[in-house]
Amino acid sequence: ENYVGANYIGGYRINNIFFAGAGVGANMRLGTPINFVEIKKPLELSRGSFYIPIYLHFRAQLLNRRCTPFVALSAGYNVSLPQQFDLELTSIKYNASGLFINPQVGVTYRVKPKLGIYCAVGFDASMIPECIDNTGYSATIKQGFKYGINVNLGISF
Repeated sequence: ENYVGANYIGGYRINNIFFAGAGVGANMRLGTPINFVEIKKPLELSRGSFYIPIYLHFRAQLLNRRCTPFVALSAGYNVSLPQQFDLELTSIKYNASGLFINPQVGVTYRVKPKLGIYCAVGFDASMIPECIDNTGYSATIKQGFKYGINVNLGISF
């Protein structure tokens, strides 16, 4: 799945190493390739739809320096509005909501004592619609986990 968005994580720095928080965001899907079982043709399903990730976020800084590497883990649920997909004989209502998990590694550069910028690369596993199973008079959308690489840029304060 390709998407762009912005997220906010509010939390608490437990000590110089560990941070725990909760996040919420607004993301837009740029298109989800999905297989149409009847004609074996990929379609773009849910292009331009919005969803809201709600998640827990944990981070551990490996060093306490101006430039420091970190590992992080985000896990939660993507909430989206129901959508409709029309076929020749029927239409399908589906919801692209689902669980996700995103481990990351990155680096933070501290600009001031309470201001930093960071860059992270993560492995994203999200449950999203996978394929349409069309039997003629009825159709269902099967969900499955999709995997991908994501890049995060951000500011911490």
